[in-house]
Amino acid sequence: MTELLSTFVPARVVCQESLARLKNKLLRRRNLSKISRFIPILNWLPKYDWAHSFFGDLSGGLTMAVFSVPQGIALAGITGVPPVYGLYTAIFPSFLYIFFGTSKHNALGGFAVLSLMTHTAIQKVMMKTAISYNTTSYVNHTLEDYEADNGTVMYSWVFSDSSILQQFSRNKLCLDSLLVAEYTYFLHKLNIHNIHWPTLSISLSSLAFLVLGKEFISPWLSTAFSFPVPFDLVLAVVGITATNYAELSRRYNIKVLGNIPTEFPPPSLPRFDLIQYIGVNVVAIALTAVAIHLTVAKIVEKRYKYKINHGQELYALGFVSVLSSFFPVFPVTSGFARSVVGAAVGGSTQLTCLFSSLALVLVILYIGPALEYLPQCILSTMIIVSQKVMLAKFAELRELWPVFKVDFTIWLMSMILTVCFDMGEGLLLATGFAVSTTIIRMQKPKWHFLSRDCDTGNFKETKKKHLEFVGGNVCVFRMDAPLIFTSIDRFTTAVWQSVKTWERTKAESFVTIDQMNAANTDDIFAKDIFTPEKKTNIQKARAAHKGAAREDRCRLVIDCGGFPYVDYLGLTTLKTVVADLIASNVQTFLVVQKGDMRKLFEVTDFYGTVEKDRIFEKLDEAVKHAEERLSMYFFCYDLVRKLAKPVTRFF
Repeated sequence: MTELLSTFVPARVVCQESLARLKNKLLRRRNLSKISRFIPILNWLPKYDWAHSFFGDLSGGLTMAVFSVPQGIALAGITGVPPVYGLYTAIFPSFLYIFFGTSKHNALGGFAVLSLMTHTAIQKVMMKTAISYNTTSYVNHTLEDYEADNGTVMYSWVFSDSSILQQFSRNKLCLDSLLVAEYTYFLHKLNIHNIHWPTLSISLSSLAFLVLGKEFISPWLSTAFSFPVPFDLVLAVVGITATNYAELSRRYNIKVLGNIPTEFPPPSLPRFDLIQYIGVNVVAIALTAVAIHLTVAKIVEKRYKYKINHGQELYALGFVSVLSSFFPVFPVTSGFARSVVGAAVGGSTQLTCLFSSLALVLVILYIGPALEYLPQCILSTMIIVSQKVMLAKFAELRELWPVFKVDFTIWLMSMILTVCFDMGEGLLLATGFAVSTTIIRMQKPKWHFLSRDCDTGNFKETKKKHLEFVGGNVCVFRMDAPLIFTSIDRFTTAVWQSVKTWERTKAESFVTIDQMNAANTDDIFAKDIFTPEKKTNIQKARAAHKGAAREDRCRLVIDCGGFPYVDYLGLTTLKTVVADLIASNVQTFLVVQKGDMRKLFEVTDFYGTVEKDRIFEKLDEAVKHAEERLSMYFFCYDLVRKLAKPVTRFF
């Protein structure tokens, strides 16, 4: 017992030793490097240039906060959540991104497309949960929504009825009756008689102010000021002031935002039980957020000319989203407009987001009550004007159609599917359609001949109808597509088709030395070149040339530079095709420039079927080698034929 007590170590000592070992492990250079890569703020914050960057980041952060207030409230309206949630969304993700992000100018926040998708998911959850908690109220609510959306359904009927109306074009009375009934019901569902004219007046005035300010005044002011003018904030301040002092809400029944909390909610766990209702929406929102974030990161990287770790950006977006989910925020991603606003006034590091978040905290704590008087119609106008950039995307269709018809089709189908279905299902279907077009295009890869350019000496694509003007008897083949299981049949067919096309074209246009000798080269350009005697000599020479061709056909060079990657079946097919070509007296050579593909030949049994001296790294070397072997072959063939003539005469 005494020995056991003497060897007993107190728990406090054990904890101290464990902490010391953990500290030593963490302080190792390798571990510190891993931690700093995962949390980039540990790298750039100690090197921060306080003298030159602080005031620029401060002004950039304050400017971003000014723009984030109306934008956050507007996005909250699109999402269908209380306005203060938009301010929360502008604070928490932007602040957390400071620790994990590698971009100096990116700023996380709400995005209109994500807000629409989130609104769809919220509606789906409300409908599903309403069935469980109150079936009767849900049915009544659904009937009311159906009646409210009946006008939207009628819009589609206005267009779909056009084909039916054409059938009655001969009966003018019937046509007029249908048109009157159709458009009367259409105007009735617009509820023009129920328009609230004060709200309409404020909306039109706000729309005119924003359009004039952003489209006409802002470009003129940009030459005088180094920062953009926040017309949204100016409109919000004017609207709040007018509504408050003129009592528009009470006198004219103008709807306002209402109560905005001046405190922050405590963190809480997300409700994982709701995933069963919105699983598809969650996947669609996540993919959209990642795509937008990486796109903005690439634009920022190109514009400001510094390197961004895109892999770390994925981690940053994921961790920021997970940590932000403990607070009442909706999904976020990067916004290029926010990045430009911060950088325009001097923001150059991630601390811009810190100052923006702190300014928004002060807005919630002290200025929040003033936002209660912001008219909802002004907020709706801000949302409509903010979608101007998205509507301008329709102009891209004019550029896509003449050249990129597949991209045009993908764009159009994505829009139709998103409109006809929910945002989540529509985007997933659009993604599936885009993938299917890629698979279809991979099934029909393009192949072509290559010929040497007389001016530059480089090889260029040559159309089949121009093969008769290509000199030599070396066919250079190239297919621009992955050599995988989906394209091996097309590759095999294309190779044999190219050989047949080349030989047929050359047989009709190629004039050999024997043909020229048989036609008497001194009179080759004379008028009587096609006398019966000379025609007979030419036919004999062609027959001799064809006999030689049967023994050894054209030389084929396959340029493997058009294969982005090769799978197992592709490599097996390439090996089989080359072996079959050689067996058919088509001397074949390969041009392999990629080191990965050459290593693939080494580790497999490719060289067991195809000799290593048939593989070249440069196209010029392969063509030159094929031409030399072709010249040597015809020289030997002519020599043997000439030596055989005395023997045939003797017999």
